Amino acid sequence: MIKYKERKAKKEYYVLIKSGTVIGLYGQLKKLCDTLKIEDKDFPSYSSLSKKKEQRMDFGEYSIQMIVLS
Repeated sequence: MIKYKERKAKKEYYVLIKSGTVIGLYGQLKKLCDTLKIEDKDFPSYSSLSKKKEQRMDFGEYSIQMIVLS
């Protein structure tokens, strides 16, 4: 069984940036994608983004920065 401390040590957070301004901080990529799909129909789906393992992903005026706390 994984201990709580080990699980929290590798937690990923996603920072949503629009035109250089921080919009929000999300703990789950799925929530971020669901929120943006309501505003922008052309935003990529969760299934396409979850396959990418880059630290920064740019889509039009939006950027997603992945932060891993260690």
